[in-house]
Amino acid sequence: MLGIGLMLACGQDNALVVFVENDTATPTTSNTPPQVTRLDLGSAPTTDGVIAPVIEASDADGDDVRLELRWSINGMPIDHTSETLDGSAWFDRDDIIVLTVTPSDGLSLGESIASEPLTVRNSPPTAPEIVIAPEAPEAGIDGLSCTVAVDAEDADGDTVTHTIDWSRDGVAWPDEAVPGEETRAGEVWTCTVLPSDGTDSGEAASAWITIEDSPIPAACPDGNCALRFDGVDDYVEVAHADALSISTDGLTVEAWVYFDVLKGNCMTVVRKGTSESASFEYWLHKNWAPEDSLYWGSWPAWTVVDFEALSQQVWHHYAGVYDPDHDEARVYLDGEERTTAMLSSTVEAGTEGLRIGIDWDLGCAMDGVIDEVRISLGARYTEDFIPQTTFSTDADTLALYHLDAYTGTTAYDHSGLGHHGTIIGAQWTTESP
Repeated sequence: MLGIGLMLACGQDNALVVFVENDTATPTTSNTPPQVTRLDLGSAPTTDGVIAPVIEASDADGDDVRLELRWSINGMPIDHTSETLDGSAWFDRDDIIVLTVTPSDGLSLGESIASEPLTVRNSPPTAPEIVIAPEAPEAGIDGLSCTVAVDAEDADGDTVTHTIDWSRDGVAWPDEAVPGEETRAGEVWTCTVLPSDGTDSGEAASAWITIEDSPIPAACPDGNCALRFDGVDDYVEVAHADALSISTDGLTVEAWVYFDVLKGNCMTVVRKGTSESASFEYWLHKNWAPEDSLYWGSWPAWTVVDFEALSQQVWHHYAGVYDPDHDEARVYLDGEERTTAMLSSTVEAGTEGLRIGIDWDLGCAMDGVIDEVRISLGARYTEDFIPQTTFSTDADTLALYHLDAYTGTTAYDHSGLGHHGTIIGAQWTTESP
């Protein structure tokens, strides 16, 4: 077996001539032509690859073997004088490369051997450079965008397209857009961009960003304030958001309330549905009669009423739960389940706003104090519990109003989802549960 020779010369037709020296040459009386015993071009290269063939030859007489190399691309010979073939200069995607080798011992030519055709494969694009904006997004306010700052490169010159995928805390997000109302403080959003040239995907590029908490002013002297309502025309207006609508996943609405006086009038805590009609998605309030009864319902759908439950001039934790998984609605007072009703029909989500402290026609006005309003996805309470005096936010929180700003006319949403409300008439107070 012989190694490839290191003496090169140009033979006829610009073929590369490679001399293979044989240290064991001995005189012979008759010559046997040499033969190529191995010809391997390796794996298919990409456009910017290099073909470096492995060639082995032998001569039965022990003569030195000279190899003539002829390259062809797509069936056409090329003028090339190197034993390797560089794609950056010679071939493109889908080109078919063949190398023909003819051995010679100086006396006679051996059989010419052609390599298996080698088809140049596609070059996948490189990874792009991407940017997430804004650089410091505020929870519940700033939507996120992911853009390609530097395009992926493709050695074949193909047009490159990009697929953008988001994930939130490692969980896939279904859309390319991330609305501001979907972001919460502390979340880590990751954008992954995958380039493709239509044949192969290239290397993905990723970037991530952490959502910052929205700056919410708080001037409450003792850190726990509330809003006082005059029982006439004070309320908080919150614009409609799909996230605040009732759904088949269930809903929990809760607040701390202090009724100055129990009287023959309903007093609203939270109501979703503000048009001048009888329909609403959900309504948590003190009922008309008896004066001390609780009401939690959706109309037209279901109603839960608990009679003789409330006391005036006492702080109460009041919660309504819509639990379609158990086909029921429940009302809790101070952490104790008071009554349950079967769901009579499915509630349809609406597009109307939400009010705290008053209903749709400026009736059922709250006469007293409301603090710590929280709206949650799902049935948060399934059994008796000890109420928190200050609510916390978690993955199920849709809106949370601590009502602690003690200044201005904005009821800030501390869920990080940006469902801030406008205070109309209600006054700040240091009263709290």
